[in-house]
Amino acid sequence: MKFTLKLFASFREAFGNSSVEYEMPEGSTAGDLVEEVLTTFPSLERFRGHVVVTINKQSVSPEIKVEEGDEVSILPPVSGG
Repeated sequence: MKFTLKLFASFREAFGNSSVEYEMPEGSTAGDLVEEVLTTFPSLERFRGHVVVTINKQSVSPEIKVEEGDEVSILPPVSGG
């Protein structure tokens, strides 16, 4: 299945783009996506357990399935002051 993956901060830098068409097997979850991205880009490993995934602008838990055509975002932790 294909979907749009929107990327921010360090994730955008790793992919070299703020939005990409991404493909995963049918039945993949938000957690599967995060695991695949962290495996593909080891420099992002430091964010394990701290990212937020949204599907169609709704924050989701790792077990939620991604569907064909969804807009999925991966957001690293926010800091500032």
